[in-house]
Amino acid sequence: MPDDDALPRSDTDEIGDLNTPAIVTIASFMMMGAGLFTATAGGQLWSLVSVYTLWAKALPWLMLASGLFSMFVGGTMSRGRFWAALAAVPLTGSMTMLCLVWTVWALFGGFFSLLPLVAGFMSFAALLICPFAIPGAKRVTENRAKLFE
Repeated sequence: MPDDDALPRSDTDEIGDLNTPAIVTIASFMMMGAGLFTATAGGQLWSLVSVYTLWAKALPWLMLASGLFSMFVGGTMSRGRFWAALAAVPLTGSMTMLCLVWTVWALFGGFFSLLPLVAGFMSFAALLICPFAIPGAKRVTENRAKLFE
C-alpha cells in the first residue's frame, strides 16, 4: 500500500464529509412521522369534534399547522441543515405539549381517540432524539459552507 503522504492531495480533502450522519437522518424521519401523525390528528379533531371554547377550537388548527411545519423541517433536516436541527427541538416539544393537552382535555370530556395519543408519543420520541442530531447537522453545514469559500 502506498503511503498516504505520498498521494496527491485535492481541495476536497480539506472540506470534510458532506454526507448526512445516520443520527440526523433517523431524527429527521422520526420528526416527519411525528408531524404526519400530529397533522392528521389535528385534521381529525377539526373535522369531527365540536367544541365551544375558543382555545379548544384553536388547538386542532395549531396541531395541523405544527405537524405540517414539522414535516417541512424534518425534510430539510434530512439534508443536514443546521437551522432545521435547531428548530426541531422546540417544534417537537410544542407538538408533544399540544397532543398531551388535547388528549388530557378530551379524556376529561369523555372523548378518546388513539391518533392524538400516538402523535404525542411519536413527538416525544422525536424530542428525545433530535438534540443528538444538532452536532452532525452543524458539521455538515460547516463543510458545505467551505465549498463556497
